[in-house]
Parts: sequence; structure tokens; C-alpha cells
Amino acid sequence: MTTTTTIEMLPIEAITPNPANPRTQVGDITELALSIAAQGIQQPLLVTPAGPDGTHTLVIGHRRLAAAKQTGLDKVPCTIKAMDDTRQAELMIVENVHRENLTAMDEAQGYARLLDLGEDTDTMARTTGRSATTVRRRLKIAAISPEARKDLPPQLSFDQLEAIADFADDPHTQDELIAAAGTDNWNMALTKARTTREAAQWSHTIRQAADEAGLDIVELEKGNLWAAPDDWRYIEKLTPDLHPDPQEALSAWLDQHPGQRPDAVGIIESDRSWVLRAILMRAITPQEKEEAQRAHQEWEDARARRQAELDALMAPAKDLGRTSRQLRIEHTRHLLGLKRPPKTMADALGTMTVLRITQDQHQWVIDDRLERTWRDMAGKDTPMPQPFGDPTPSLSAFALCHAWVEEAISDTAWRSADEIDTLLEPLYQALEATGYKPSDEERAALNGSLLADHDPDEDTDTH
Repeated sequence: MTTTTTIEMLPIEAITPNPANPRTQVGDITELALSIAAQGIQQPLLVTPAGPDGTHTLVIGHRRLAAAKQTGLDKVPCTIKAMDDTRQAELMIVENVHRENLTAMDEAQGYARLLDLGEDTDTMARTTGRSATTVRRRLKIAAISPEARKDLPPQLSFDQLEAIADFADDPHTQDELIAAAGTDNWNMALTKARTTREAAQWSHTIRQAADEAGLDIVELEKGNLWAAPDDWRYIEKLTPDLHPDPQEALSAWLDQHPGQRPDAVGIIESDRSWVLRAILMRAITPQEKEEAQRAHQEWEDARARRQAELDALMAPAKDLGRTSRQLRIEHTRHLLGLKRPPKTMADALGTMTVLRITQDQHQWVIDDRLERTWRDMAGKDTPMPQPFGDPTPSLSAFALCHAWVEEAISDTAWRSADEIDTLLEPLYQALEATGYKPSDEERAALNGSLLADHDPDEDTDTH
């Protein structure tokens, strides 16, 4: 099949913008209009042959057409070329994909148009010069519902849009992410959303593993993490933090304890990893039950209630402590990946060093935990920094001090005025000097939003 290509001066009113153009906005064309007014259009527009209504569909040159209209031109030079809808879509996305100011969603919609026309991802990749993986990621973004797109801020990155698309099956969480996108609260909202999803996946996996092992499942009350329900005795506890793969953990425990097979798995359901747990339980015999009733049941119940009250009181501080720690470590991990330190590193390192030295006599940090936190920042295979041969010693020193401070911070630090004053405030001062942007929740906590005028006595009796 041969195609005919001609170049003609066409009236502007005879040219219709392509409805499938991936670029939904032509942007600022002021300078382009001035250039056209002075020198004319140097490169012809690309259009299809005229249809029955006498108009040509524009394929390439939407900004030039808009600028020509603004300039007041009557006619523009056009290359007229016959092509089908698929070829038009290919040319438009190739024309726009490598140009600035094309939004992530516009590019994704361009690929979605090709998919609608029957083109597969491998063909799209060859045509546009993108990898097949990149094309698939763009198509994933294009699947965000039209309703959700209405509330999306402009100029979001592909990573942000992809994260939002990940929660297509959870509209409530997706709406929360959209509301946080483009603000300092984005990382906090995304971390919370992913943590909640991971908790749900962990719960689903342990339930499935218990069923496959032939164990009954007992739903336990969330408000009571410490006392076993009536007629049951606790044998072992599995948690997301200590047992990230609950199926493997359950199987290993059963293999290692053949004489202690549980009768059931009790589940305490929660979207908080430190609350969510699975308890291997054995049914109490009548004799054991009678002995337990004679033991200090009243004391146990009182202690359990008090611990539950304390957990509820500490929950907001613990939640923020875990999430904010993760964000701070991720920030320093980003710094370690830089080729050179930020210009503000001297002040930040000074603040971090003073913080580390002044706390030396008051805090005790276990070396193994310090090394673990260092590897969280620098990479699991990265050894502790040495005094010589480090190409970015200031970054390493900053990260090492930061790792030490993180281990000195308790899990309820946000409820302690002393820890906020002596650890958290100077830590955030150092981090912000290197570009860290605290969320609204962190700033409020630094100002004492989680402090209490009076806490119940946290000491617990031993028995």
C-alpha cells in the first residue's frame, strides 16, 4: 500500500485539533506566537486528508496551530498524509513523550489510546522507544478511574501516580492519597497506606496457613493483648515485626515443637503492626482451668486492663514514632546516595555531632542495633564506615550519628517532653538543614500535641 504526501497552505478553520492528542493543554505559547509573527512557521504541520466535511485532522503541531491562531494567520503550511487512527496515535505520543511539560497522566492516556486501538505493549515500546516495562507502568496509571482523576493535582510524578493506582481496589485509601499528593504529607500518607495494606496481607496469610495446618481460628479482642481468653492457654506469639512471613513461621514452629501442637490460632486484628498478632493456643483442661481460677485471676485481669489502657494511651505516639522513624531513615538513605553532600551539610553535621556527644552519657545504644539501623540507611551489605578512604566522609558521619540517635529514641518519645527537647527537636533541626520536610503530624508532635498532662503510673507489678 502506498500513501500520498503533499504540502499545502491550508486555512486555519479547515484544521481540527486531534481529539486523541495526549497533550491536553498546549501550555504557554506566547514566545512561540512572537516567533511565528516574526519568522513565520518554519516546519509544516502534519494533517490527514480532508474528510467529508472538508476539514483536516491535525496530527502534529497543536502548539503551532494555537500560536498561529493567536498571531492572526489565516493559513498555515501543512503536510497532508493519509494514515489510520493507530498511526496517528503513535506519531502523537512519540512527538510529545520526550518534550517538557507533558504530564504523567497525559502520557499514560496516550498509551491507553494505543491499547484501545489494539496495539500490544511490545509494539508500543518499539514504536515510542520506551521499554515494555515502562509502557506497562504507564498503562497502569491510565487505569486510574475518571472520577479519581478529577481530584488529582497537576504535575504529579509517575511514581506518585503509580502509588495511587496501586490502591484502585481501596477507594477510601486512594482518596486519602490523592488529597495528600503534592503536599508535605504525601510520604506520611503513603507509608501509612502501605503499612495498613501489609497488615491486611499478613492477616490473610496467617489465616490461610492456619487453615492449611488444620487449626481452628479464634477471633481475639483487640483491646486485650496480654490476657488469654477463657478456656485457652497461650503457647507462642507471631507478629509482623518478628515474623514477616507468617506461613513460614507457623510451619517452622510446628516442625520444631511436635509435642506441643496447638489447638487453634487466635488472631488479634489491627492495621497496626505492633498490635496485629497471631497466638498459638491450646485448650485448657478442666484441671488447669480450676488451678488457674485459684491463681491470682483478679490480679491478672487488673494488670491486663491496665496494660490495655496504657497501650491505648501510647498508641498515637507509637504509631507516629514508627512512621516518622521510617521517613527519617529514608531521608538519610537518600543523602547517602548523593555524589556530594548538600551545601548545608556542615551545619547539619555540626548539629548532629553535638546531639550525639551530649547524649553519650545519658543513653545506652546496643552496637548490633546501631549497625542494623546503619544498614537500613546505607544498604544491608554496606559495612560501618571507616576513618579512611571514604569519598564522602561528612555524609557517612552524618548518617552514623543519625543512626545512633534513632536507636536512642524510645518508642514513646513523642509523649516525653524531655525526649522531644533533647533528642527529637535537634534531630529534626539537623534533618531539615539537609532538605527533610516534616509532615504536619510531625510538626504538631514537636509542638507537644501528643504530650499528656498526666499519665497513669506506667510501672507494672511483677508476679
